[in-house]
Amino acid sequence: MKKTQRIDAIRNIRRRIVSYLSISLVIVLGLCGFLTNIFVGAGMDERAKEYYAERSFKNFEMTSSLGIEEEDLLEVSKVEGIGSVEGVIRGDGKIRVVAGSNGEAGEEPIGAQIISITEKISVPEITEGEVAKEANECMVGEDFAEASGISVGDKVELSFEGLYEGNPLQSKEFTVTALMHHPDYLRRGQTKVVAVPLAAFNKDVTRGYFTAMFIKNAEEGQGRIFDVERFEEEEPIKDALETLAPELEENKETRIREEAEKEINKAWAEAEKKFAEAEDEINKGEETLNTELENASAELASAERELNNRVAEGERKLRNAEATLNKEINNA
Repeated sequence: MKKTQRIDAIRNIRRRIVSYLSISLVIVLGLCGFLTNIFVGAGMDERAKEYYAERSFKNFEMTSSLGIEEEDLLEVSKVEGIGSVEGVIRGDGKIRVVAGSNGEAGEEPIGAQIISITEKISVPEITEGEVAKEANECMVGEDFAEASGISVGDKVELSFEGLYEGNPLQSKEFTVTALMHHPDYLRRGQTKVVAVPLAAFNKDVTRGYFTAMFIKNAEEGQGRIFDVERFEEEEPIKDALETLAPELEENKETRIREEAEKEINKAWAEAEKKFAEAEDEINKGEETLNTELENASAELASAERELNNRVAEGERKLRNAEATLNKEINNA
């Protein structure tokens, strides 16, 4: 820039100093906003990766309307690239406060997701209290608890609506032992979730069936949870699981048929046993009846012979009496 141009530029800036400063401020603010978005986004991304890594967030999830058994978990764990598998019981339910910290009970049940507490995959984060362990203990999502007025120590009534016939929960009343954040329910205002230990479910009702299974890869990839490359690397595992799913369904159907056949055969065997016992009782009764009839017939024949003998004896005596009478009449 020539000297005269530099002088003119400085002169113009001095003449329009307010406009110049305004433009400079807009540029600075724009640059600050741009950098803020970059750094805040990077910070949120990094914190989210750390959180999911801490909670050992699942890589995959499989569900089945027929229920999931331990055999299914074992088969999935054999897939190459799978690190761990954990069964989960989850379904719609309702919660109602029966004894709150304010001494009042809730008026109406509130709809919520009820899920069993996992120990290895998608582990809940406790924000207040202690992990629920007993069959009559539960944990409530922090946001949900705040909106519903639920506190640690409250007594609540839970009901479960899932794949099972009836309510599979062993207890009707639960004590809230903790508030939590569940990695599967992080959307604020939507975390209507209640977590209970597996011990809270009655195996006579669930028959040991899970409603879903959480799956985690063998290689730790939580630090790259939002990276597109990670999804590409997991594609072979995803394909293997999609191939295995129909086989698991078929095996499950086979097991259900076999169990049904066992139940039918057992019921049929019991019915045949009862029929045989009844038939034995009938035969024994018939034998007793025949014996009694034979004894009665013998007694009747004996009585008839006795009667005939007495009749004959009577007739003999009558004839003797007539003969004696005739003889006396003749002698007279």
